[in-house]
Amino acid sequence: MPKPKTVFVCSACGYESPRWYGKCPSCESWNTLEETAPRAAAAIAPKPQKQRGGTGAQAQKIYEIEAGAQTHEPTGIGEFDRVLGGGIVEGSLMLVGVLRRFRGRIGRGRRLHIAACAGCAGKGQAQQKG
Repeated sequence: MPKPKTVFVCSACGYESPRWYGKCPSCESWNTLEETAPRAAAAIAPKPQKQRGGTGAQAQKIYEIEAGAQTHEPTGIGEFDRVLGGGIVEGSLMLVGVLRRFRGRIGRGRRLHIAACAGCAGKGQAQQKG
């Protein structure tokens, strides 16, 4: 069983310390720190939650979720559109990667193709807003 911790409280100013000092660091009075029992755990305020509150929606089973209408926005790059099922879907996320063995040679334009797709997606968003 752990030893109960004590708190030293200054009788002049109320400063609390886990150890005894001859001179209070707060009010600089000599021999005013007195040993007292620690405060009850109920008196200590609870820590605030670090998580954000949710939307209040209940969890659903995957087969209960209805698929809405999805519009595929073509990128203009035929093979990339085919892989994406017709183009980029608004609000979706796609991860583009290349397997090590299928990387291809230097200068094939992989980075250029991805930048072009991002540009097409951005152009479509600008047309919808404007």
